[in-house]
Amino acid sequence: MRLLVDMTETALHGYHTGIQRVVRNVVVRLPQLSETFGVEMVPVVAIGRHLHAIVDPAAAIAPRPSAAPDAAPEAVPLRRCRHGLRQAIERLPGAAALLRPWRRHRLYQPVRALRRRPLSLNPTDRYLVLDSFWGRSTVVDALAAARGRGVRAAVVMYDLIPVSHPQFCDPRVARDFQRDAPRVLSLANAVVAISATVAGQVRDYAAQAITGWDPQRCPVGFFHLGADFIPAADPTAAEWPGWPNGLWADRPVFLMLGTLEPRKGHAFVLDAFEQRWQQGATEGLLFLGSLAAGMAETHARLAAIAQEGRPFWHLRGVPDSAVATAIRRSRAGIVASCVEGFGLPIVEFMQMGLPVLASDIPVFREVGGDLPIYFSLDRAGGLGAALDSFYRRESALRQTLLDFRWPNWDAAAETLLRQVLELTA
Repeated sequence: MRLLVDMTETALHGYHTGIQRVVRNVVVRLPQLSETFGVEMVPVVAIGRHLHAIVDPAAAIAPRPSAAPDAAPEAVPLRRCRHGLRQAIERLPGAAALLRPWRRHRLYQPVRALRRRPLSLNPTDRYLVLDSFWGRSTVVDALAAARGRGVRAAVVMYDLIPVSHPQFCDPRVARDFQRDAPRVLSLANAVVAISATVAGQVRDYAAQAITGWDPQRCPVGFFHLGADFIPAADPTAAEWPGWPNGLWADRPVFLMLGTLEPRKGHAFVLDAFEQRWQQGATEGLLFLGSLAAGMAETHARLAAIAQEGRPFWHLRGVPDSAVATAIRRSRAGIVASCVEGFGLPIVEFMQMGLPVLASDIPVFREVGGDLPIYFSLDRAGGLGAALDSFYRRESALRQTLLDFRWPNWDAAAETLLRQVLELTA
């Protein structure tokens, strides 16, 4: 038996976002997990309806720095213009069909440069759709072809945000996900979600979206993502040249880590801090992360706050060693998402001993348990009250976090693949 682990989207685009980080963390561990389970585990890409084994996975999963640059707010109008022109062309009769082969040819250029070999499938194989299945690749077609040959398949579900909260997604992503998810779930023999919360959402969604859905035929399990982000102390990181003057002055600094996008709640946090600053508070707020596309208004607001002289900073392109320093020097981390599939910053903060203030959503309760201080996104003063509570409880919170442990990626990848093998047996 072979376990074929899909990494198509990562090989195509070289992104280094959430899903692709999971793919990389699993793929690099396939050799050792092959020995652990006594099963040949093969990283694969889908080309048309066929699967190809990747001979050199390290080359395929290497992140390409230019693949996901920070969104440049000044470029947004130009990007929108190109998008509008493309949509106009696609409305022409027959244009979409004519453009499809050319687009696919361009899309697959990175894969054509990889060393690979086509696979002949047999019913004893297992296929794990670990990477994204929506979009312009041929993963769904390859999955259908594999199932037609008797191969049993499992799919990892990261979230259902394109279905439950499409307003937070690129319209094309939402459309592609809503198109492909029912077909993928109907083809799969098993689903493994990245949290119990998402697993429950998948069961509910499938029961509504797929006629004749049978949870006995397609069991839905879950695993938790690993967390290895504890860089060794770097005495030079505190002197990283990108730190603004006065950032680490004698004031409490609260940290938000990750891409700035609407569902992450940065605007909500800014509202709360602006209210406190107006009341005379001196506590600082630090955002570390790139700015998602379409966030020109947010970028303008951040610039205006900085020009007002508020203790606020937004930094991009910060190296891991300096991020670790920021976590160690901050008073607490803030995670304010209105919807997530997991919530890795909560774990990363707590495993480095940093108290957390988190929005009160089910998956954060699952991941954080009773350790974070939770606040409601429905109350304007919710975060302010949580900050006041934090100051009263800070010492006890830090003491409790001394015993916090979370599975690393060795354990997480092993748990995932064990579930896949058991659920598809």
